[in-house]
Amino acid sequence: DFVGLGTGKTAEHRTQVKLVHDGERLYVAYRCEQDTSTLLAWTKERDGRLWREDGLELLLNRPGDTTKEQNFQVIVNTTGNLFDLLRGKADWDGDIGVGTRVEPKCYTIELSVPLKDIGLGPAKERFVRINLGRNVYARKTLKTGKPLEISTWYLAHYGNQDPRARGWLVFN
Repeated sequence: DFVGLGTGKTAEHRTQVKLVHDGERLYVAYRCEQDTSTLLAWTKERDGRLWREDGLELLLNRPGDTTKEQNFQVIVNTTGNLFDLLRGKADWDGDIGVGTRVEPKCYTIELSVPLKDIGLGPAKERFVRINLGRNVYARKTLKTGKPLEISTWYLAHYGNQDPRARGWLVFN
C-alpha cells in the first residue's frame, strides 16, 4: 500500500504499480483509484509544474547516491504530459514513452524508461533505489492550497527528493 507523505498512514486513494524490464527499458504501469470527474491537469508544455496536478512520480538512483541531484525523476499527469529530470538537470528530455487512460473510477498511466539513457541497467547493477509517488488534487481548477493527498510507496518523511527515501528495485 502507498502511505501518506510524512505520515506513514495508509493512503486513502489506492494505487497499484507493476514493473518489468527487458534489459533495455523499464516499464512501469500505475492504476490509480479515484473519482476521475475532478482531475487537475492544467500544464500543457513538457517539463512544466506537473507536481501540482493529479499524477504520478517515479524516482530512481544508484545505491550509493546521497544527494537529490544524483537521481532520475519523471512526473506524469493524467493527460500524458511529463516532467523529467536527470542528475539535477530539468532541461534533460529523455526518450520516455507514456500512455494514459481515464475511466470513471480510476486512471492508468504506463511509462517506458530507457535504462541506458539514465545510466542504469540490469547488466550493470542488479539493485537500484526506487520510490513511486502519487499526487491527488481531485479538483478541476488550479488554486492555492495543498493537494488532497500525496502518497508514496516507500515512506518519505522529508519529501520524495530525499535519496534515502527509497526502497529497492531488484533486476531479475
